[in-house]
Amino acid sequence: MKKDISLSVVLPAYNESENIEKTVTHAVSYLKGTFRDYEVIVVNDGSTDRTPEIVERLASSNPRIVLVNHPKNLGYGSALRSGFERASLDYIFLMDSDGQFDISDIDRLIPFLDSYDVVVGYREKRADPFIRSLNARLYHLFIRLLFGLKLRDIDCAFKIFPRSVYHAIRPIESGGALFSAEFLIRLNQKGFTIREVPVRHFPRRFGRQTGANLNVIIRMFKECWKLKDKIRDSKSRGSRRTPLESNWLFFALIAFGFIIRIFLSLYWTYEGDFGVWKWWAGGISTVGFSEFYDKYWCDYMPGYLYILWFLDHIHSALPNISDKIIFKLPANLSDLGISILIFFVLRRITCIKNAKILSLAYLFNPASLSNSTFWGQVDSVHTFPLLISITLGLWGNFISSGVFAAIAFMIKPQSAVVFPIIGFIALRHVIKQKKGIANSKTIILGVEIIAAIVVTSFIIVLPFIWHKSAGHGIEGILRESIYFIRERFSTAYNQYKYASLNAFNLWGMIAMWQDDQMRFLGITYQSWGTIIFVIFYTLVLGLLFYFEMVSVGGEQNSARHAICAICATALVLFALFLFITRAHERHFLPTIVFFTLIAFRSWIYWLFYILISAVYVFNMFYSYIELMPRISESAKPYLIVPASSLQPFIFSVVLVLLIVFFAVLIDFVRNSIGLYRGEGS
Repeated sequence: MKKDISLSVVLPAYNESENIEKTVTHAVSYLKGTFRDYEVIVVNDGSTDRTPEIVERLASSNPRIVLVNHPKNLGYGSALRSGFERASLDYIFLMDSDGQFDISDIDRLIPFLDSYDVVVGYREKRADPFIRSLNARLYHLFIRLLFGLKLRDIDCAFKIFPRSVYHAIRPIESGGALFSAEFLIRLNQKGFTIREVPVRHFPRRFGRQTGANLNVIIRMFKECWKLKDKIRDSKSRGSRRTPLESNWLFFALIAFGFIIRIFLSLYWTYEGDFGVWKWWAGGISTVGFSEFYDKYWCDYMPGYLYILWFLDHIHSALPNISDKIIFKLPANLSDLGISILIFFVLRRITCIKNAKILSLAYLFNPASLSNSTFWGQVDSVHTFPLLISITLGLWGNFISSGVFAAIAFMIKPQSAVVFPIIGFIALRHVIKQKKGIANSKTIILGVEIIAAIVVTSFIIVLPFIWHKSAGHGIEGILRESIYFIRERFSTAYNQYKYASLNAFNLWGMIAMWQDDQMRFLGITYQSWGTIIFVIFYTLVLGLLFYFEMVSVGGEQNSARHAICAICATALVLFALFLFITRAHERHFLPTIVFFTLIAFRSWIYWLFYILISAVYVFNMFYSYIELMPRISESAKPYLIVPASSLQPFIFSVVLVLLIVFFAVLIDFVRNSIGLYRGEGS
């Protein structure tokens, strides 16, 4: 069949001076005498190296080699479009010029040309670095979700098709990396048949790949939205977008958000904390769980150490993957989980539009990015199970709620302040089921929740204390577990005895990095912080109990009760950050997570959400430039401004947080009382 085919081979090239001559000469050697006629069209897309000169030299000795020049770099799609438009023979064959494909594999595709309109290759074993392969998989998922394109390898640069097919689907408008996807999407729209065939793929030996360039990625996503709009506009004017299409777009954006986080994980890491994660990970893999705390300094509860142990094994198995991507993955995955869970929680208590907007608002929020993706902290890792716990409680799964509450506590002990809220949610559920009557079932459920928390905590602790409790029976395990948890909690809490550790809270206004045992009116800062927090904690829990738990309304009030419980959680976490001493800047993230769930209530809540997110980003930035010079002298030239220049703004910024806190608290009081009286929202 090959003898009957005239073939235009299109080779896009950008800075391929080390690959282009071998690729072109090998192509000519294969094509000559194999096909009825052929031409090799090299599209130089604004290369700054010797690529065009090399192709001109080759073309001077072979008229079937054609050079198409772009005076500047226009993008991968533009290069392909120029090549396709220049093609003059019956069939077009596309292949990259980087030497990662062997043109002789076209023999695998040609037999299918009689049965299919277009035959495309898929890399049977992709030879790219892990990060590029991961990006490709996420990109394929994104395109599948957004456009429903179900092919194995969307952007495999090994395709053959009649020139008439290209003319039937043009114009293909994407000028960047989306060109291949748009080409296949338009083929599907026109009803052309496509066959995928495995082809070989080889490692790139020379040159640099540009597909992971941030500008390329951003351009691709811009073109995605334009293409999606064009496809939607091509439908009849009276048609409306189906819920399924809306969900595809939403989950495509979720996938995009996660892809961006993976890419950005390589930047702006705070090496002080990051080095500790790696040290602990290596330590626990070396000495094991039972001896870790005896041989290594560690001020963390044991929950996160399991994750670090797992990450160390992954890093050992995949040494070519950046350690920053690996060790930031739990936090990025947690933020992804939080975003998705926000959607599923809010779709039950507000419209689906609000649920999607706020889900995406959190995933793309610079506040969550600054903590998890850039800094490399793990506050989202304990917030995720905490959010799951509250959600399961609201959905009536109280034993599971207790399990996740314990997991959150064993990662970060401050999660314990939310435990009473879970109890009140359970109490309301029992009273509602018994039509306002509390009985023995209330006590039984309470015992079950406590048992779930205790048993889960003991299971997490067991590998760390087994060597001490072995042979002492259940009593020994319980005793050692309690002692271990108390000791770990004390170590975590007493490690930094400062009023504020760069946290923009009440103590950050007046006593940043000062000993919290200093006294005011004869009372230590630490005690003042505890007193103030307990006052607001009691107020919020009291309102939640008396005005939510006692007033069990009908089914129509379920959403409002859920909002009240979520708002109470946000306020408790808000107060914990604002008033308790020894807080770090990053400890405000859980508040932002739960505030996301109530931001839909009014435009003022949206404004509050934007303000507290902006404050958090500013706080993280301040802390970063304040701490980096302490751990690295080489960091100083890279800091935009010294931390001292931002200190005059701390008072005003904290004042913003205090105003937001009291405004939300007053609204919570008003709404709780209104709910108790049976007033509408």
